Amino acid sequence: NEETIITEPKSKSDNSEKMEEQVTQLTNVTNSVENKDNNNSEAWIEESKAESNDLEFGENVLSSNVEQTTDIMDQIENSLDTQIEQEISAASSEDVFPIQSEPVKATLPSTKPFNAEEKYLLKTNEDAWAIQLSGFGQLENAADFIEQNRNAGELHFYRTTRQSKDWYVVIMGPFANKDVATAKREQLPTALKSKRPWLKSFDKVHSEIKNR
Repeated sequence: NEETIITEPKSKSDNSEKMEEQVTQLTNVTNSVENKDNNNSEAWIEESKAESNDLEFGENVLSSNVEQTTDIMDQIENSLDTQIEQEISAASSEDVFPIQSEPVKATLPSTKPFNAEEKYLLKTNEDAWAIQLSGFGQLENAADFIEQNRNAGELHFYRTTRQSKDWYVVIMGPFANKDVATAKREQLPTALKSKRPWLKSFDKVHSEIKNR
């Protein structure tokens, strides 16, 4: 004989309890999700505030640096302006461009006084003649030349100019005329003849002494 198992249907109260449990679980899940969303939102807001504060701080630092840089540039510009003004003032001062109270007068170099040799030659008759033996740029050299050749005849020297410098001319004379001077030149020692001496009138000698 087969046994017949008859399952009694669940009562309505059991079904109600299960439904309430499910609703409770769903509510808990919903609340949990909402709490997580709220927590995430609050964290995001705090993070955003922190980033905003950092950004504001950075802007303040940048603004401060810009102001400092501007102040430094202003100081440099003011310093350059002051320096330029000082240089302009110095360039226009009397120390650089002195103001003359009176026009400057051109002055000629003073004429050197005649020495004893030149005074003697200037007193000699202009018709007389001389033999020019040599010329020197230094007085000492002219004096040495005269000392070495004093036995050759009557020697004298006078100053003239050559290339804007003193030039000392050594002559022999005076001779009464050109013929006498020519004859004397032929009798000169070989050392003096080698310098190819030439004749010069005393009129020329006077002119060179006076117009040096």
